[in-house]
Amino acid sequence: MGKHTSIKAYLYWACLSSLLIFQSTAYAQLSEERMATVMSAITMMLFTERPAPIDTPDGQRVPIDLNELINGSFQASSNNPVFAEFELQDGEVEFCFDLSSNSNVGLNDVSVTFNETSLRARAGKDNCYKFTNNSQRDVNFLIISVNNPSLTVTLSRLELTSTNQRFRALNRLTRGEWDERAVRKVLKIFAFGGHALDEQIRDWADMDALDAIEEMLNFDKHNFKLSPIAPGDIYRATEVIANNEDNDIGLFTNWINFLSDANSNTPIPLDRREALGIDGYLFRDTFNRMVTVRGLNPFRQRIGFWETNYHLAVNRDAGVSRRQIARYYDIIMQAHEDGLPYYQVMGVAAKSAAIAEQYGHQFNEWDEDSGECFCNDDFAREIHQLFYGIFGVNDPNHEQVSIPETAKMLTDMRLLRDENSPDNDVVVNFETDDHHIGPVNILQRSITGADAAAKIDNLMPISMQHPESLENLPIMIISVLADDNMGNGTRNQLRNSWASLGVNRNLLDFLHAYAISDLFHNRQQRKQFTSHERALYLANKNNLENIEAYFDGNYVDGDRLGRTIGGIIEDDFAGEFFRPLNNVFGGQTGAAASDSALVFENNYNRLTDNAEHMRDATNCEDCALRPNGSSNAWEKDWASVLPRRDDGNFYVAEVAQWLW
Repeated sequence: MGKHTSIKAYLYWACLSSLLIFQSTAYAQLSEERMATVMSAITMMLFTERPAPIDTPDGQRVPIDLNELINGSFQASSNNPVFAEFELQDGEVEFCFDLSSNSNVGLNDVSVTFNETSLRARAGKDNCYKFTNNSQRDVNFLIISVNNPSLTVTLSRLELTSTNQRFRALNRLTRGEWDERAVRKVLKIFAFGGHALDEQIRDWADMDALDAIEEMLNFDKHNFKLSPIAPGDIYRATEVIANNEDNDIGLFTNWINFLSDANSNTPIPLDRREALGIDGYLFRDTFNRMVTVRGLNPFRQRIGFWETNYHLAVNRDAGVSRRQIARYYDIIMQAHEDGLPYYQVMGVAAKSAAIAEQYGHQFNEWDEDSGECFCNDDFAREIHQLFYGIFGVNDPNHEQVSIPETAKMLTDMRLLRDENSPDNDVVVNFETDDHHIGPVNILQRSITGADAAAKIDNLMPISMQHPESLENLPIMIISVLADDNMGNGTRNQLRNSWASLGVNRNLLDFLHAYAISDLFHNRQQRKQFTSHERALYLANKNNLENIEAYFDGNYVDGDRLGRTIGGIIEDDFAGEFFRPLNNVFGGQTGAAASDSALVFENNYNRLTDNAEHMRDATNCEDCALRPNGSSNAWEKDWASVLPRRDDGNFYVAEVAQWLW
């Protein structure tokens, strides 16, 4: 035996002796299975033989440690290689660098070698390579050599990180995995595709994933990186943030008023505007435009649509008024924008006029004299089930105690119906004359409060931490928003992430963690689009300017202008916005759209027979209305967005790649 082997053998027997002593004397003995696992790990640690390090290469040496980012630049030429040096790491690592050059880099102009293994190199950002623990040596060299004497390359942003990176208890993508494809996938699922320019998408791909996702997905009313107005667009009202927050057209209520106002700077003909107002017959199409117009925030609308049509759904067909719905949308999204814990967001929804109208508990009364509750228990049940996923499993008192006690909580919530009030019937007045003043026993906890509002506020954090809520709510969120194909492993990881955020968990934090995780960016994840999602996504990808979003596929001078949305949803019998097919259980599901022969037939026909559904006007003589009533011709400029080389020409390969 050599010297090092003797030392390893000594250490092995020392460890074994210690473990045997521990096993015989410790309070909790190791099982045979655990003992075998420990011994296997010790054997691997002590007896794995690694090849000796190669000789130190010639060239410029750049030592680097784990989790170090070197922002300096290093030049390599045919007579001066650059090599990074790092020691053996515990686990798999990723090494990345950016490579630029003084001229075009040919296929064999640059070589990359890791110890004695050849790798491929390319010009550009984020050249990344992964090295397992077994492939490493005690000292490792990654060598960048130039084979073309006329070529000089510059290396920058050298970085060594572990591939096992965690954020909010989820495995997050590494620098090499977070690329343009990943960015576009996030936008497709969480922002109806968004309107970000290709240059912005490349910038996000070059950023740290967490920094990028915070810019991409936020609840601001305007996100000009995600939704910039096209250069030269004359309809720019959406980029003007009002000094008075209450007048900002990023609010749904204000957006409705803006679209229907004769004085607004939109191309919509004056005789069509009233139809898009709060009482107009085209109210169904008002939300379409809020998603597709540039200068607002399509992620905010993505989550607002999900909250008000799926998770916390209300329904115009159940008597909920348009004003109540618009107000409901705004208070929920304002709570998200304010960064409130998610249980407070749901408390805001639970106290709303829209929910009281939907479920009818605005008539609930407690008779103190008789001790009788003149109540319905509809929302008393759904505040637990639909809001939090609490069904009373393993709780024999859920139906007999928690539900009727919740109905007592929801007493004396009166809708203001004064026609002279600016809010009319869109707010709740919490009174006490007919309210059950005393404590109520809900979810095996005593809930106190002077009125229904106070009791709801006190119940929400308890519901958020209920075992069934921790089990079901994160799955309810992601299954509708992003993944129709979750296995048990994915579900458990989502639960762990959700639980790690604590009682004051914020929905945006959870979505950020998921959007940059390997759970979302893997082949098992699958999202089946609903008719609404597909129509909105295709409109955002097809429309180039706000004039198209404002017209929304309507005919102008005999041609369609903008991508049709409302007509597609209607043809698919998918249910209008805010009129979900399944009432409080939500709108059309992705699975239902995927299984529908009608939806398949309609989509096929849109791509083949009915060409007008795919074609939109490329020019219009009299459709660009100015605020003063004058008109101007408009022409769609695809050249402004197609990839163009420095020579000014378009090339088929690049255009085809861009299209697909």
